[in-house]
Order: sequence, then structure tokens, then C-alpha cells
Amino acid sequence: MSFKSRLKRAAAFLVAALLLFSSCFICPQKTKAGYGEPEPGDVPANLIKEYLTDEALQKLYNGDDSDGYFIKTIYIGNTPIEYYHFPLNNELTALHNGLPVYGSPEDIKENFDYSERPGFKEDPNGAYWAVKNEKGIYIPAKPNTPGAVRGWFRYAGISNAGRVMSEIKFPPDVPYRAVTDKIKIVKDPWYNQTARDISEVVRLYYEEIKKGETKLNANDTQWFETWIRDYMFTDMKGQTLRDAFLQAGLNPDDMNTLMHHVVPVTNQKGEAAAVVLILQYPDGHIAYRTYERVERNNPYNFTLTTIPGSGVPVSSKISYKAKVKFDRNVIYTKYHPTVSSQAIDSKRHSYVKIDVRIWDIGYYRKVPVYDTKIEYDDEGNPYTAVVFKGYNLEFVPATEVSYKDPYARVVRYRDAGIRYESPYKIENLQVGQNSISYTVYFMFEKAGRSNPSEESNILAINYNSLTDSKIFFPFEVKIDNQSFEVNTLVKDNVPVNTFTATLVDPPGPDKTKIYRVLHLREKKTENCVLTTDGQLSFTAQVSYLNATPQIGIFRANDASLTWSIERNIYPQ
Repeated sequence: MSFKSRLKRAAAFLVAALLLFSSCFICPQKTKAGYGEPEPGDVPANLIKEYLTDEALQKLYNGDDSDGYFIKTIYIGNTPIEYYHFPLNNELTALHNGLPVYGSPEDIKENFDYSERPGFKEDPNGAYWAVKNEKGIYIPAKPNTPGAVRGWFRYAGISNAGRVMSEIKFPPDVPYRAVTDKIKIVKDPWYNQTARDISEVVRLYYEEIKKGETKLNANDTQWFETWIRDYMFTDMKGQTLRDAFLQAGLNPDDMNTLMHHVVPVTNQKGEAAAVVLILQYPDGHIAYRTYERVERNNPYNFTLTTIPGSGVPVSSKISYKAKVKFDRNVIYTKYHPTVSSQAIDSKRHSYVKIDVRIWDIGYYRKVPVYDTKIEYDDEGNPYTAVVFKGYNLEFVPATEVSYKDPYARVVRYRDAGIRYESPYKIENLQVGQNSISYTVYFMFEKAGRSNPSEESNILAINYNSLTDSKIFFPFEVKIDNQSFEVNTLVKDNVPVNTFTATLVDPPGPDKTKIYRVLHLREKKTENCVLTTDGQLSFTAQVSYLNATPQIGIFRANDASLTWSIERNIYPQ
């Protein structure tokens, strides 16, 4: 089979998989002409109306769309079709590993109008709170409501397929039995009517198979492998998907076997957030079981900001080491003693030569660590369960570094404005996979202000300073196939002809002086925490890590005319 054909099949499978809980429901959207396909979240009324509570219908029909519930009428030709719009429930979507949940459990009639199967089950780890009404049926409640208990509603809300969405964490209706050699994992469950009746996931998968869009052959197992093999899945009691297959006498490393027994459930990114198995017990009872993806090595959460006034997107959350060395033989200032009010003079110049080296560029991530242990199900059968132990800290290096021109921002005296200076010359540029170095020359033609108290750090860089001149050494990195500009490497208090000379280094035989270069011979280490709300902090704790780093700013002395800095950003 050609690569193009395989790619088409893979794309078809991806589309089909997306049509599970997290699939895009193909239905008319809003257009100016009043017809077309509505956006996801819109469901034909006749498809879902009978499953909704009176409260949900009232929210839809009350004429107020501020809560995200409203009615649309879409015309297909001359035929009006009524659609219900449900808001995306961000909290529940996050709870379900990105699996889209529209509306809430309160919207689904079957959570409260049951006779045989309860619509709510108590669980101390449940995400919902509920109290019993006068009929003995659990209804939603706020935490700490008198009599309220935690648990799970059978249905979480509306799925992206426009159907009632089963709560994948809802406890089974039969006593939990771990998969053993006495339990069968049903092959091709989508062809089993009972399996389709008890699992919406299986039913939707079957509907796509009937369209000829889902069934894969052996040539496409590599695509399925990227969904399953790279992740770890466990059921509600911790038994892993892998252990379940081994116990049932099936090979979990054979992709063809997985394809015939596993039904994937995808999140908004098209990744497998969970998988469903259909199990047949020795007594013939058939039940579905959901295996959720356990926490994996989460990709770094890059949050972009913009340098004020520049419009340049940057990421301040990259870790790196850097050394900025001033050449004492080239740093000098042509000046004659005077007062600052007379400092604007085109005959006065400053010349600077700086050697720049940046390396160990990348980011830190927390890596979950798991162990296994033997547990026992309700019938005393042993099984292997996953146990979460904690996290390790892992450094992910940049895969590519790109040069960006350094620049200086000179705050000039006598209200002469701000001047951006470009390098006079760049030499010895060397760019490696994870490092960059060069020599830069600056020539400052006007006097600039310097404020020793305005020192930059990774939390505070005053890009709009009116009292301090700065030199920036930006660079660009590629991590996880994304490129980001790093603009946090800044040298404050540089020689920009301030006319108030501060001697930093004794004159050499050539009588060369170095003026106004503060923090030389100093190494600064900044250990910072990227908090869960995307902020950087010098005080937040990261005690979950097996090796907890010190957080804060630490200084040490160097032996040369250099300013060294190390910046480490740790995840919370």
C-alpha cells in the first residue's frame, strides 16, 4: 500500500476516533444566510429533547442566552430545524482529561428519573455533591450542604457527538471484578448488540464502522500504536490495561489484538484520553469498563507574553545559563568632566566589547513515577494495580537555538528621549543545538542614564524604564516543535557614557578604565517556580519533587570581569 493511501486511511481513522465522545458532531452551522452547519455544541432538538430535564429545557427556552443555553433555528432549504446550544463545561472537561463535556449532570433526565439503575452513586473521591430528595433520589448540591455526599452521576452532560455522555468514572452496576483468566475481553465488541446498548462509546464506534470510516487493517497498526502504546491506562481500581490483557491471555504488545478489543475515547487534541473494553463474566454477564489514561509527562505549558511596545511574542519560562564578559581593553568612554545637565554632546562616545555565551537551554518538567502492587477484587481475585509514588524532575533540552540581534535601550539625559542602539559589529558567532555564543560591539553616541537599584530578574524586567539603560541579549529556541523568543537575559547598568564614572576595575598598564559596569565578578542563580496558574514565583513550594530545589535568588563571586547568570524554572 502506498504511503499516500496509508495516510488517507490514518486520517480516516483519526476522524472516526474524534467522532467518539470528543468527536465533532457533523450538523448545520450558523451563517449569515441562516443555513449551513452550526458550530459544535449545537444539537438537533429532536435528537436530545427526550433526555433533558425540565430545568434544562427551561434554560434553553427562557430567552436568556447569557448562561450559554439557547435555541437556534436553522433553515435547510425552506425547512426550519430547531437546535439546542449547550455551553462547554470547562471544569468537567478538565476533569475528563480534555474530553469535551457540554452542559452538566443536572441537564440529563436519567440522572434523576430512574427506577432500576440509580443515577448517582456515592464515592468519597467523587467530583459531584448531591443530597436525597423526598423521593430518595439524589439531586445536585453545593459542597458542605447539610446531608450532601460526594459521588458520581451516571451521565456527565452532553457529548460532542450530541448524545447523552456517560460518566466514565461512574462505578459499575455490578460488583467490581478484576480481569482474570476467568473473564473474557470481548473481541470486536462493536458487533455485539448488548455492548452497543450499554456503552455509547461502542455504539458510536459501530456507527462509524458501518460508514466504512473506522475499520483498519494490519498496515495501519502503526497509527493505532501511537494512541495506545505510549500511554498507561488503568481502571477505577488501578488495574492496568496491560495487566488486564495479560490476565485474559491476550498480548498487549500486539497492535492487531488491541485494534480488535479496544475502543478509544479521544480528547479535544485527538489523543486517547481513555479506552473502553467490553467484559464477559463467567456467568455470562456483559459489562463495559473504562480505562483512563494516567498522568503522563505533560508537555511544557508555554505561555506567551509580549515585550511592551514591541509586539514581539516571548517566553520567559525557559531555563538557561549565560555569561556576559566585558573586555577591559575595549571598554572606554571618551568624555571630559562635566555635570549631567550638559551631558547631551555628540562628541562624547562609549565603546563596549562583550563576549556572550548562553548554554544549557531547555525546560524542566515533573515526571510521574509509578510502581505496581498486588490488590484483590471483591471476589478475592489478585490483580496488578498501579500505585503513584511521586514525581522526578527532568530537564528537556532545546533541540534548536537561533541567533537574534542583541540591542541596547538607552535612556538619555536632558529629556532627550529613548534611543535603541543596534550592534556596531558582531563577531565569532557560533550556534549549536543547545548553545549560542558571539562577540558584540556597541557604540553609544549620547549619554544615557543608569539606575543601580533597577536590577532586572526573571520576574521583573522594566522594558519601559525611564531611569535605567539596558542591553538585551535575546535568542530563539525550538522545543516540542515550537519556536519561542527568549528576551529575559538583560544586563543592567552598562557603560553608556553617564559622566558619573564609577571605577570598577583598577587601571591596567595602559590606563584603561571600566566605568559603570555593575555586578561584574558576580554570579547570580535564580531558581523560580512556574505555578499552576501560569505565574513565576520565588516563594512557591515544589515539595512534591523527590529532589526539591532551593527557590530564590543566590549570589556568588566570580574571578573575572564577567556577569554570570543561571535561571531555572521549575514546575509546581
